[in-house]
Amino acid sequence: MKKNQVSKRFIALHTAWSGILILLKDGTFKGGLHSPDGQWLLDGDFLNLKWHHWPETRLKSDGRGSYFSLSAADDLRLQEYHPAKTSTSASLKKRQQQTGKDSFDGKVSNGGIYLNLGCGANVLPLPWQNYDLDMDIAKPLPFDDNSISGALVEHVIEHIDGPSCLRFFDECHRILKPGAVLRVCVPTIPQLEGWHLRDIVLKHGHRSFFCDETLRALLRAAGFDDDKIETTDRKVCDGHWKIIGEELDGLETCRMEARK
Repeated sequence: MKKNQVSKRFIALHTAWSGILILLKDGTFKGGLHSPDGQWLLDGDFLNLKWHHWPETRLKSDGRGSYFSLSAADDLRLQEYHPAKTSTSASLKKRQQQTGKDSFDGKVSNGGIYLNLGCGANVLPLPWQNYDLDMDIAKPLPFDDNSISGALVEHVIEHIDGPSCLRFFDECHRILKPGAVLRVCVPTIPQLEGWHLRDIVLKHGHRSFFCDETLRALLRAAGFDDDKIETTDRKVCDGHWKIIGEELDGLETCRMEARK
């Protein structure tokens, strides 16, 4: 997606979903699994979203960058969101070095660029650079070789097909600095049963399905050494559990870190 196509970005919180909602300059918007999701119109203090698959939503501005739906039956809230730029200028590097909690477990780092791809509402502070619908992970990543200090990919690769997953891991291996870590959190299905299994397979727009062994094999195929791939517990940077709750997240999510 080209930057000049974007009019506004919002963090969206709904009773049934959360993520990044993007208003495009051609009058369409993206905020879910469809491309685009519908058309938007800004009318004074009111924002109208005409969804292709939902009833129209009418929201009112609070004058401080937020919009709230007028109907209690469709509780959608939008907060303006400005993603970090990809610039590696001296001023950005200085800000990154001065920022504290930026690594996977909240420890201070010595600067560097950290990517949070498919962030949804889990927007992390600098030096994390947060991307959602404005970064297509099925395409080559717009970063130089050996330029990234760490990457978080939480509950996003299941939305692309298997070959695209491997190519994405190839790209992650390319852009990571030697010694940098790729953290992948993904739903796995072998331990699930009944409605939970059917929900993971049939809903949410999932196109790939994983077990621990499959995820590890794809990381190995992308060039990560097996002895540098490990399963971990939930960490400070993770945010999916805040949406579905700790119990369900603990049951369905596999978390792996692969060090280049």
